[in-house]
Amino acid sequence: ADDKHFVSAVLEISTDDELYNTIINGYDEDAWCKKAVLTKMDGLKKQGALLFYNSHLVVPRTGNVPQTLATLAHNALGHFGFNKTYATMWEAFYWP
Repeated sequence: ADDKHFVSAVLEISTDDELYNTIINGYDEDAWCKKAVLTKMDGLKKQGALLFYNSHLVVPRTGNVPQTLATLAHNALGHFGFNKTYATMWEAFYWP
């Protein structure tokens, strides 16, 4: 699968180059991500340029990445309410 498709059993989001690059660059800006990579934290692995923690995409806390992914997930799920969108995102993403 293409790196620009974030996949879980319940959610698939396709993104553009801008968001993809923002996520990747965010790993170098986010203090938690930098420390996790440097210390080779258990459960952390790279798949292409993306970081995953126990099969969840690591979402850096930089720019508007968390908000953008929330909007994309909400749209991809068919505009379900907050609780269902949040629960699905909890299964797909890791928010350090």
